[in-house]
Amino acid sequence: NILGTLGAILRSAKAFGYALACCSREELVLPSATVTTRPRFFSAAEITRILGAATEEPYRMMFWVAAITGLRSGEICGLSVDSLNLDQKTIAVTQSAWYGRLQTPKSKSAVRTIPIPEKLCDELRAYLQQWKPNPARLLFATRTGKPHSANKVVQRKLWPILDGLQIPRAGFHAFRHGASTLLV
Repeated sequence: NILGTLGAILRSAKAFGYALACCSREELVLPSATVTTRPRFFSAAEITRILGAATEEPYRMMFWVAAITGLRSGEICGLSVDSLNLDQKTIAVTQSAWYGRLQTPKSKSAVRTIPIPEKLCDELRAYLQQWKPNPARLLFATRTGKPHSANKVVQRKLWPILDGLQIPRAGFHAFRHGASTLLV
């Protein structure tokens, strides 16, 4: 993304006839990328403890969906009740939420239908019994009917649970990595 932006700047500068001390994007010499840390993920034991400690809705259910499906945080915040097909045991990802606003998912391949286990279907059925309708039919809506902002959910709800369980702080992505690690 940064190189794409820099390339656009260099092309525009050249088109406007500015003299540049720099060269083209292709001539830039970049340092080699080295990954020194592994992405944080929740282990099965940590997920079990987090789900046991999360009692407040809709956050408990958000963490369940994150832990079992590995969906991105924005995809979870953008889920609608119409995304659920509990008879077929699937969740359709058709929209995402970013800082409280609905948008299309991250990429074309992010629009998908994923299978879910019976246990998650049972949890979702129980959650739907107390679900409050909202204009956008969001599965997880704020009091004003807007999508949750994932970073606020992490800061206000997930981190206090992690702190109480003495689990190192992480965000929704740790659920995503945990789900994929458990599947492997």
